[in-house]
Amino acid sequence: MGPISQLSEFDNFNILIGLGLGYNKTRWKMYQLSLELDFKMPVVKHIKSIISENVFIAAGSVLFVGTIINTSVSIGEASIINTGSIIEHDCIVGNAVHISPGAILAGVVYVEDFTWIGMGEEGQKRVKELFDERIVVAQGMKIYKDLIKEYKSS
Repeated sequence: MGPISQLSEFDNFNILIGLGLGYNKTRWKMYQLSLELDFKMPVVKHIKSIISENVFIAAGSVLFVGTIINTSVSIGEASIINTGSIIEHDCIVGNAVHISPGAILAGVVYVEDFTWIGMGEEGQKRVKELFDERIVVAQGMKIYKDLIKEYKSS
């Protein structure tokens, strides 16, 4: 398409925008700009993703091949659920979150806005604000207790 600065030159009635950009804050800014320009932001689901019937997925989110989303899950706006990741029952995924390939969220996990969950990680508890609404959980980590906001910027 070209640079994001050219977005306003397009006819917003004939274009649907899907955002697969990995950087959460940049994806969120592009999502907000697209909405301001009245573009349609559908949920993009790969044909080989498996999604339970009573799942809520907000506009602008993208589900890649092999994702499994189970019952009573809510996924916020402009989030990426990447290849082969699993989100089990009763999880809440915030806005502009990136769940990396192969990550697994066990039941009843809460993931804050702008969080990035790395490849192959296993989340079993609540992931809350850290580093001013940004959490980066390293590849292969297992989360067994709540991550709470412990860092205060000076």
